[in-house]
Amino acid sequence: MSSKLRIGFAVFALVTGVAHAEIGTMDIVPSATLLLPYFEVGAEKGDSFPDHDTRMIIRNAGAAPAIAHMVLYTDLGVPTVTHDVYLTGYDVERLSLYSIFAENSLGLAEDSPVTGTPVPGPTDTALFTDGFESGDLSGWTTYQSDISIEDLRAYHTGTAAPRADRCAGGSFGDGIARGYATIDSTSEFSTAFPSAVGYFVDGGLGIANNENVLTGEFEIRDPASNLADGNPLVHIEADATGPTGTPGEYTFYTRYTDATAADNREPLATKYSVRFLD
Repeated sequence: MSSKLRIGFAVFALVTGVAHAEIGTMDIVPSATLLLPYFEVGAEKGDSFPDHDTRMIIRNAGAAPAIAHMVLYTDLGVPTVTHDVYLTGYDVERLSLYSIFAENSLGLAEDSPVTGTPVPGPTDTALFTDGFESGDLSGWTTYQSDISIEDLRAYHTGTAAPRADRCAGGSFGDGIARGYATIDSTSEFSTAFPSAVGYFVDGGLGIANNENVLTGEFEIRDPASNLADGNPLVHIEADATGPTGTPGEYTFYTRYTDATAADNREPLATKYSVRFLD
């Protein structure tokens, strides 16, 4: 066997060897939860950042249909809205957060500039939720009411929301919406936040299931600064056995499950790296 051929086999072995999933390791394998660790996007159409966007690609690695339940959080960790993405077998979905924040592509209600009351429209059954409409920040787990596009922008840009008159994120004064997102594999369409009763039930028997079928990546575009950054989403596997199924052990959603490990999700790694081009 030639030396070139031996090198080729060695490289092939290295490449194929990294595909095996391991709980507790942040490997890029089909998972039950995806984490978008950070996003930033121009919050209004026609503003100074029309191309400032964060885009995601979400894939279903399984043959059966799947539901990807996305939750947006502010940069202070406050959940604001939910959205369900239906994926057929081996389906791929592309999402633009600029379309959500600036173009209101998902049809959120708009506030009246006079009364502050949402204008009735086709958003009554939208899969978007807001716990701040009562003005009580401690009540965000009540997710029955729809969020308005003005409040969504305000929460993520660090300004006071029109109806709630509350802030939920850091204020940088630049009009850029910031935050992060989680995407869970679920067994049904829902407007629930991960803290809702019944969202996680041990063994994947709640709204969220333990199907490790989701993969994806993201990129942040900032043409004004001549910058672009792309990385895989953080892939978080579910396993009802071992530490991730043992109450008291740390899991990804520990803060929402009272340390019961009901989410069965592996915790984040203590070290993280990203690709870059200098």
